[in-house]
Amino acid sequence: MPQFNEGQTVVRVLDEARNYVDAIVVVDDGSTDESYRLIKEWMQGKDNVSMIRLEKNRGMSGALLAGFCRVHGLLESGAIDPDDLVINIDSDGQHRPDEIPAAVEFLKRHGYDIVLARRDLSGYPRFKRVGNWGLSLWASLLGGVRYHDVECGFRVMRAAVLPHLLKYFTGLRYGCAQEIGIITALLGFQISNDLPARINYYRAGARMRDGLVNLAMGLFAFLRVKLGITNNLYVLSRRVSIGTFMLEPAAALDSSSDSARPREAAGAAMGC
Repeated sequence: MPQFNEGQTVVRVLDEARNYVDAIVVVDDGSTDESYRLIKEWMQGKDNVSMIRLEKNRGMSGALLAGFCRVHGLLESGAIDPDDLVINIDSDGQHRPDEIPAAVEFLKRHGYDIVLARRDLSGYPRFKRVGNWGLSLWASLLGGVRYHDVECGFRVMRAAVLPHLLKYFTGLRYGCAQEIGIITALLGFQISNDLPARINYYRAGARMRDGLVNLAMGLFAFLRVKLGITNNLYVLSRRVSIGTFMLEPAAALDSSSDSARPREAAGAAMGC
């Protein structure tokens, strides 16, 4: 669960999501409001919850990259299995955690590797619907999988996908949806974007420039896969670990401390 300055919603979303999952990794993307403190307080006394703290804001993609590396580390250590499911859900309260069981059941029933929810955008302004249609069409053309709502922030995927995704995923700023959608499609994973999902409200924020950046990141992801330009996972790990630390439940009890382990240990702990 990536989060940035979502002090008004993040604890409620965490509370709801905890009912449907075995463990939570929340990534605080350099928040400047009270959300970081609220999450630390919420973690007290709760097992299987950890927080990654990014000292500087890296954007949605950077936050997801840190979370993916954490889960990849759990996979490598044997703490989770390749068929265990990884769920991405936003912290702003737009998506409904009570729809997690339906998404999980849909993936298992049809044998998909990834299920990306498809939001009901009927309440969105026309320009937002057109923009989303354009980005989804772009990802469909480049990836070869039909996307209806590639920008949705509610996703379920098998843990086995992550090592392959991380070979190509850059985690730069806000191109994550295009990168994930196109990379995983080109790698041959079975993907569905047909599961309807309700949303609690429309959230503005994305601009024309963001859309153009996403289009460029989609093309960049396409070229990286086609040309076989992969990440050096050691270098990627070092980039993720700079200015990053893990906060585990025991450390959360000490509200006076803002660092749970040395920076140099963070990348290894996250396992990228």
